[in-house]
Amino acid sequence: MSAHRQPVPNSRRMRPLPAVFLLLSALLVNPIAYADFPEERLDFTLNESTDGLLKFEITTTIPTPFEAIVEISLAGQQPRDVYIGHAERVFIDRPESEIVLDLTRSRMPLPEGAYQAKVAFYKAWGWRNGNLRAADTPDTVIRKSVLLRAAGIAPSEARSRAEKQRWVFLNVRPETRWVPQFFTRNIGDYVSVESGDIASFYFPDAQVTFLVSEESGQIVGWTFGRPPEKADNPS
Repeated sequence: MSAHRQPVPNSRRMRPLPAVFLLLSALLVNPIAYADFPEERLDFTLNESTDGLLKFEITTTIPTPFEAIVEISLAGQQPRDVYIGHAERVFIDRPESEIVLDLTRSRMPLPEGAYQAKVAFYKAWGWRNGNLRAADTPDTVIRKSVLLRAAGIAPSEARSRAEKQRWVFLNVRPETRWVPQFFTRNIGDYVSVESGDIASFYFPDAQVTFLVSEESGQIVGWTFGRPPEKADNPS
């Protein structure tokens, strides 16, 4: 009777990796995982003025010059929400820089309320018009909360206006037929301005103006804002 052979352990069997190794691997594969918490690579303070200017006082150890994004956006926005905020791509040429974000250049007036301010360096393009050494810096994003007080509309009004503007983007193009009831049902009432062969129709709730050919009865274009003050008459 032959002796029973015990199974020989497979020396090549994978053993669980140490937790420290897994953590280091995650950081190496996905550097953005810690990019929001850099070691003093980028920082800023904020100062708001009453004339729609937001001053970013930026300090950095990233090799200058480089390009970055400065942004302010309404807090609590979800991915499917219409974006409410303002961002600009800026050039930072010193370790201590002052960047002024002109909120009056925003596509629509920003409402008063809680916002997130952001300064971000993205290595994919931030160094291309500046210092080659900055290409070795990981993506770096700094966010801070700020209360914006210089605006004059409520967040709910801003969201409603943004939704109406999105509707215009999706539904109005040159040669769209001008059917007043269709537009008032979706974006509110309007005021009209007669101007030769082109009539202007301004929708205050959406802050957009349609330009309509009286000859064809079609929209020939649209723009943000109010038409020139000329013989306005309520519709």
